[in-house]
Amino acid sequence: MAVRRVVLIIPHTSFRKHLRVREFQLGKALASKYSVYYLGWLPHNPGFLSKVATQTRNLFRRISVEQVEGVNVIYVPKAQIKSEISLRLNEWFLRSLCRELRVEVIINASTFHCPINKEELNVRYLIDVVDDHFDASQREKNYVIREMMKADCIITITESLQRKIALLVNKGCVVIPNGVWLKQIRNLEQTTAERIREKFNINEGFIITYIGNHHKMWGNLQFTLQAFSVFAKQTPASQLVVVGPGDEISKLKRQHRGANVIFTGPVDASEIDGFFQLSDIGVVPFKLMPYTHNSLPIKALEYCAARKIVVASKLQSLLALRFPNTIFSELDVREWAKKMEEAKEYKWNSAWDQLIEKYDWQLLGERLGREIENLF
Repeated sequence: MAVRRVVLIIPHTSFRKHLRVREFQLGKALASKYSVYYLGWLPHNPGFLSKVATQTRNLFRRISVEQVEGVNVIYVPKAQIKSEISLRLNEWFLRSLCRELRVEVIINASTFHCPINKEELNVRYLIDVVDDHFDASQREKNYVIREMMKADCIITITESLQRKIALLVNKGCVVIPNGVWLKQIRNLEQTTAERIREKFNINEGFIITYIGNHHKMWGNLQFTLQAFSVFAKQTPASQLVVVGPGDEISKLKRQHRGANVIFTGPVDASEIDGFFQLSDIGVVPFKLMPYTHNSLPIKALEYCAARKIVVASKLQSLLALRFPNTIFSELDVREWAKKMEEAKEYKWNSAWDQLIEKYDWQLLGERLGREIENLF
């Protein structure tokens, strides 16, 4: 029996079971052919003291491994303060870890914390540029450019970000987009949605869902609530279900008490697909900026996999997909409410089913596997 190559994935964010992070999904897809280790660390809650406490625990934690869906999530000491000292500490931690695990391949999506010395480690090095941070911070921009120059292979999620990378480094870049677990979403038992409906007191009316990580930088949750309040005047038997975490949810929950808006908070990964199933329509109301234009929201793809109509802001990446189930709107409260009214009349066309097939995580993992093997 052939010995599997050991792959270490360094994600761009902490490991949380209630979020579908790109690198973890690719790790799951790779796990059938590789021994996949996924770097984990503790997330912090909002607030300075919470951040300091979490960073201290992460720095002094013991190494431990947890297997999650075929992936070895490995928790190691990690410095998270953006400083040269943190970079050197993390470089030392990673050097020890890679030697202990006999890592052959590193896939790095970190935007600052984890520099890789591929010659010293004797590894094949891929960098996954999952977000456009090039306009946000000169420090992060310089870090990512340095890592891209060292990498054997550069991966990114959209053609627009690929073009931006080409202006920064004179190297090739492969587009591997975000994806969906197609069979998992399409073959979900109806009882899953029924259990969720009962658990969260979701009615039988017209259900709009906004699913994801509602970060105030891009999430536009306040805008979504305002647009829904206009929509609900025309469609009283409707509910907006906000699924997932967010740094403004506690405040907005107090402001929008009532039966028409439900905030679930973080939900178990096994429940997420049920929310797609019970949706009548979904919304992807991201703010417009280079960071979001060059992203590819996983939830927009998952709504399509679940055969749902979506109202979305005019992100360049979504416009480029040309998915017929997506209705685009300006970020104007009344226009957004009007587009949701239009979405009520849309029906899924079975001819659209094939549009999402090439975005299956399993196929994307196979593509990534070929890129890895091309380096040997």
